[in-house]
Parts: sequence; C-alpha cells; structure tokens
Amino acid sequence: MKISVIKNTNFVFLWIGHFISHTGDAVYAFALPWLMLELTGSVFRTAIVTMAAYLPALIFGLLAGSIVDKYDRKWIMIISDLIRAILVFVIPASMLLGLLSPILIGVITFGLSMFATFFYPARDSLIPHIISRSELTIVNSAISI
Repeated sequence: MKISVIKNTNFVFLWIGHFISHTGDAVYAFALPWLMLELTGSVFRTAIVTMAAYLPALIFGLLAGSIVDKYDRKWIMIISDLIRAILVFVIPASMLLGLLSPILIGVITFGLSMFATFFYPARDSLIPHIISRSELTIVNSAISI
C-alpha cells in the first residue's frame, strides 16, 4: 500500500472500522447458525437462520442504496454498526438470562444482516470522497481484504 494512503487518517479510520465490522460479520455468520443447531438440533431451523442472514440484502438492497445517497454516509455507518453491536450483545445477555430462543436468534440474524446492508454501500460510496482518484485502485483492494 502506498505511504500516502496510510497517512490519510480518514482512510485509516475507515479501514480499521471496516476490519472490525467485517470480522464481526464473519463471526456471527458462522456462530449464529451453529448456535441454532446446538439449541434446537434442527437442520431446518438452522437453514432458516442462514436464510435470515441473506434475505435482507434482497429485501433492502435497493432501498439501502437510495438512503445512503440521501443521508450522511458516515452517520449511516456509525448508527448501523452501533445497532449491530447492540444486537450482538443481546445474544450472550439472553443466554445468561435464560431467554435465548430460536425466534430471537432468527430476529437477531435478520437484524444484523439488515443493518449490514446499509453499512457496506455507505462505506463503498464514502471512499471516493476521502481518497484521491489515483489511489482508488489501491484503496479498493485494501478495503476488500
């Protein structure tokens, strides 16, 4: 990566935020279906949770793009990640309180994916505003890691 890109604090913060968010996405994409399988033993319910992870992109994909175009991208990213953090926290809290249920896992999975559907277009459309045109190829490669 070019030094000038690394010196761009806006990009560095964006990349760190993306890395943390993407890592969380990968963990929950693996953990929530597994948790459903452990909780219920039902392959069907596990498949439903997996479907709940992909359904929001189909339902909200076009809407998310138009919302991202109309509102502050930075705040869309912040709010969507804060809501996703709260949703992730609900899982261990509900386990500790004995309130974890298959419905709750499905709703949380759907919610996590729904807010990710807003986060990623906001991130992608923010990049050209914080990076010079000559660095876009490098930055797009770095952000896709």
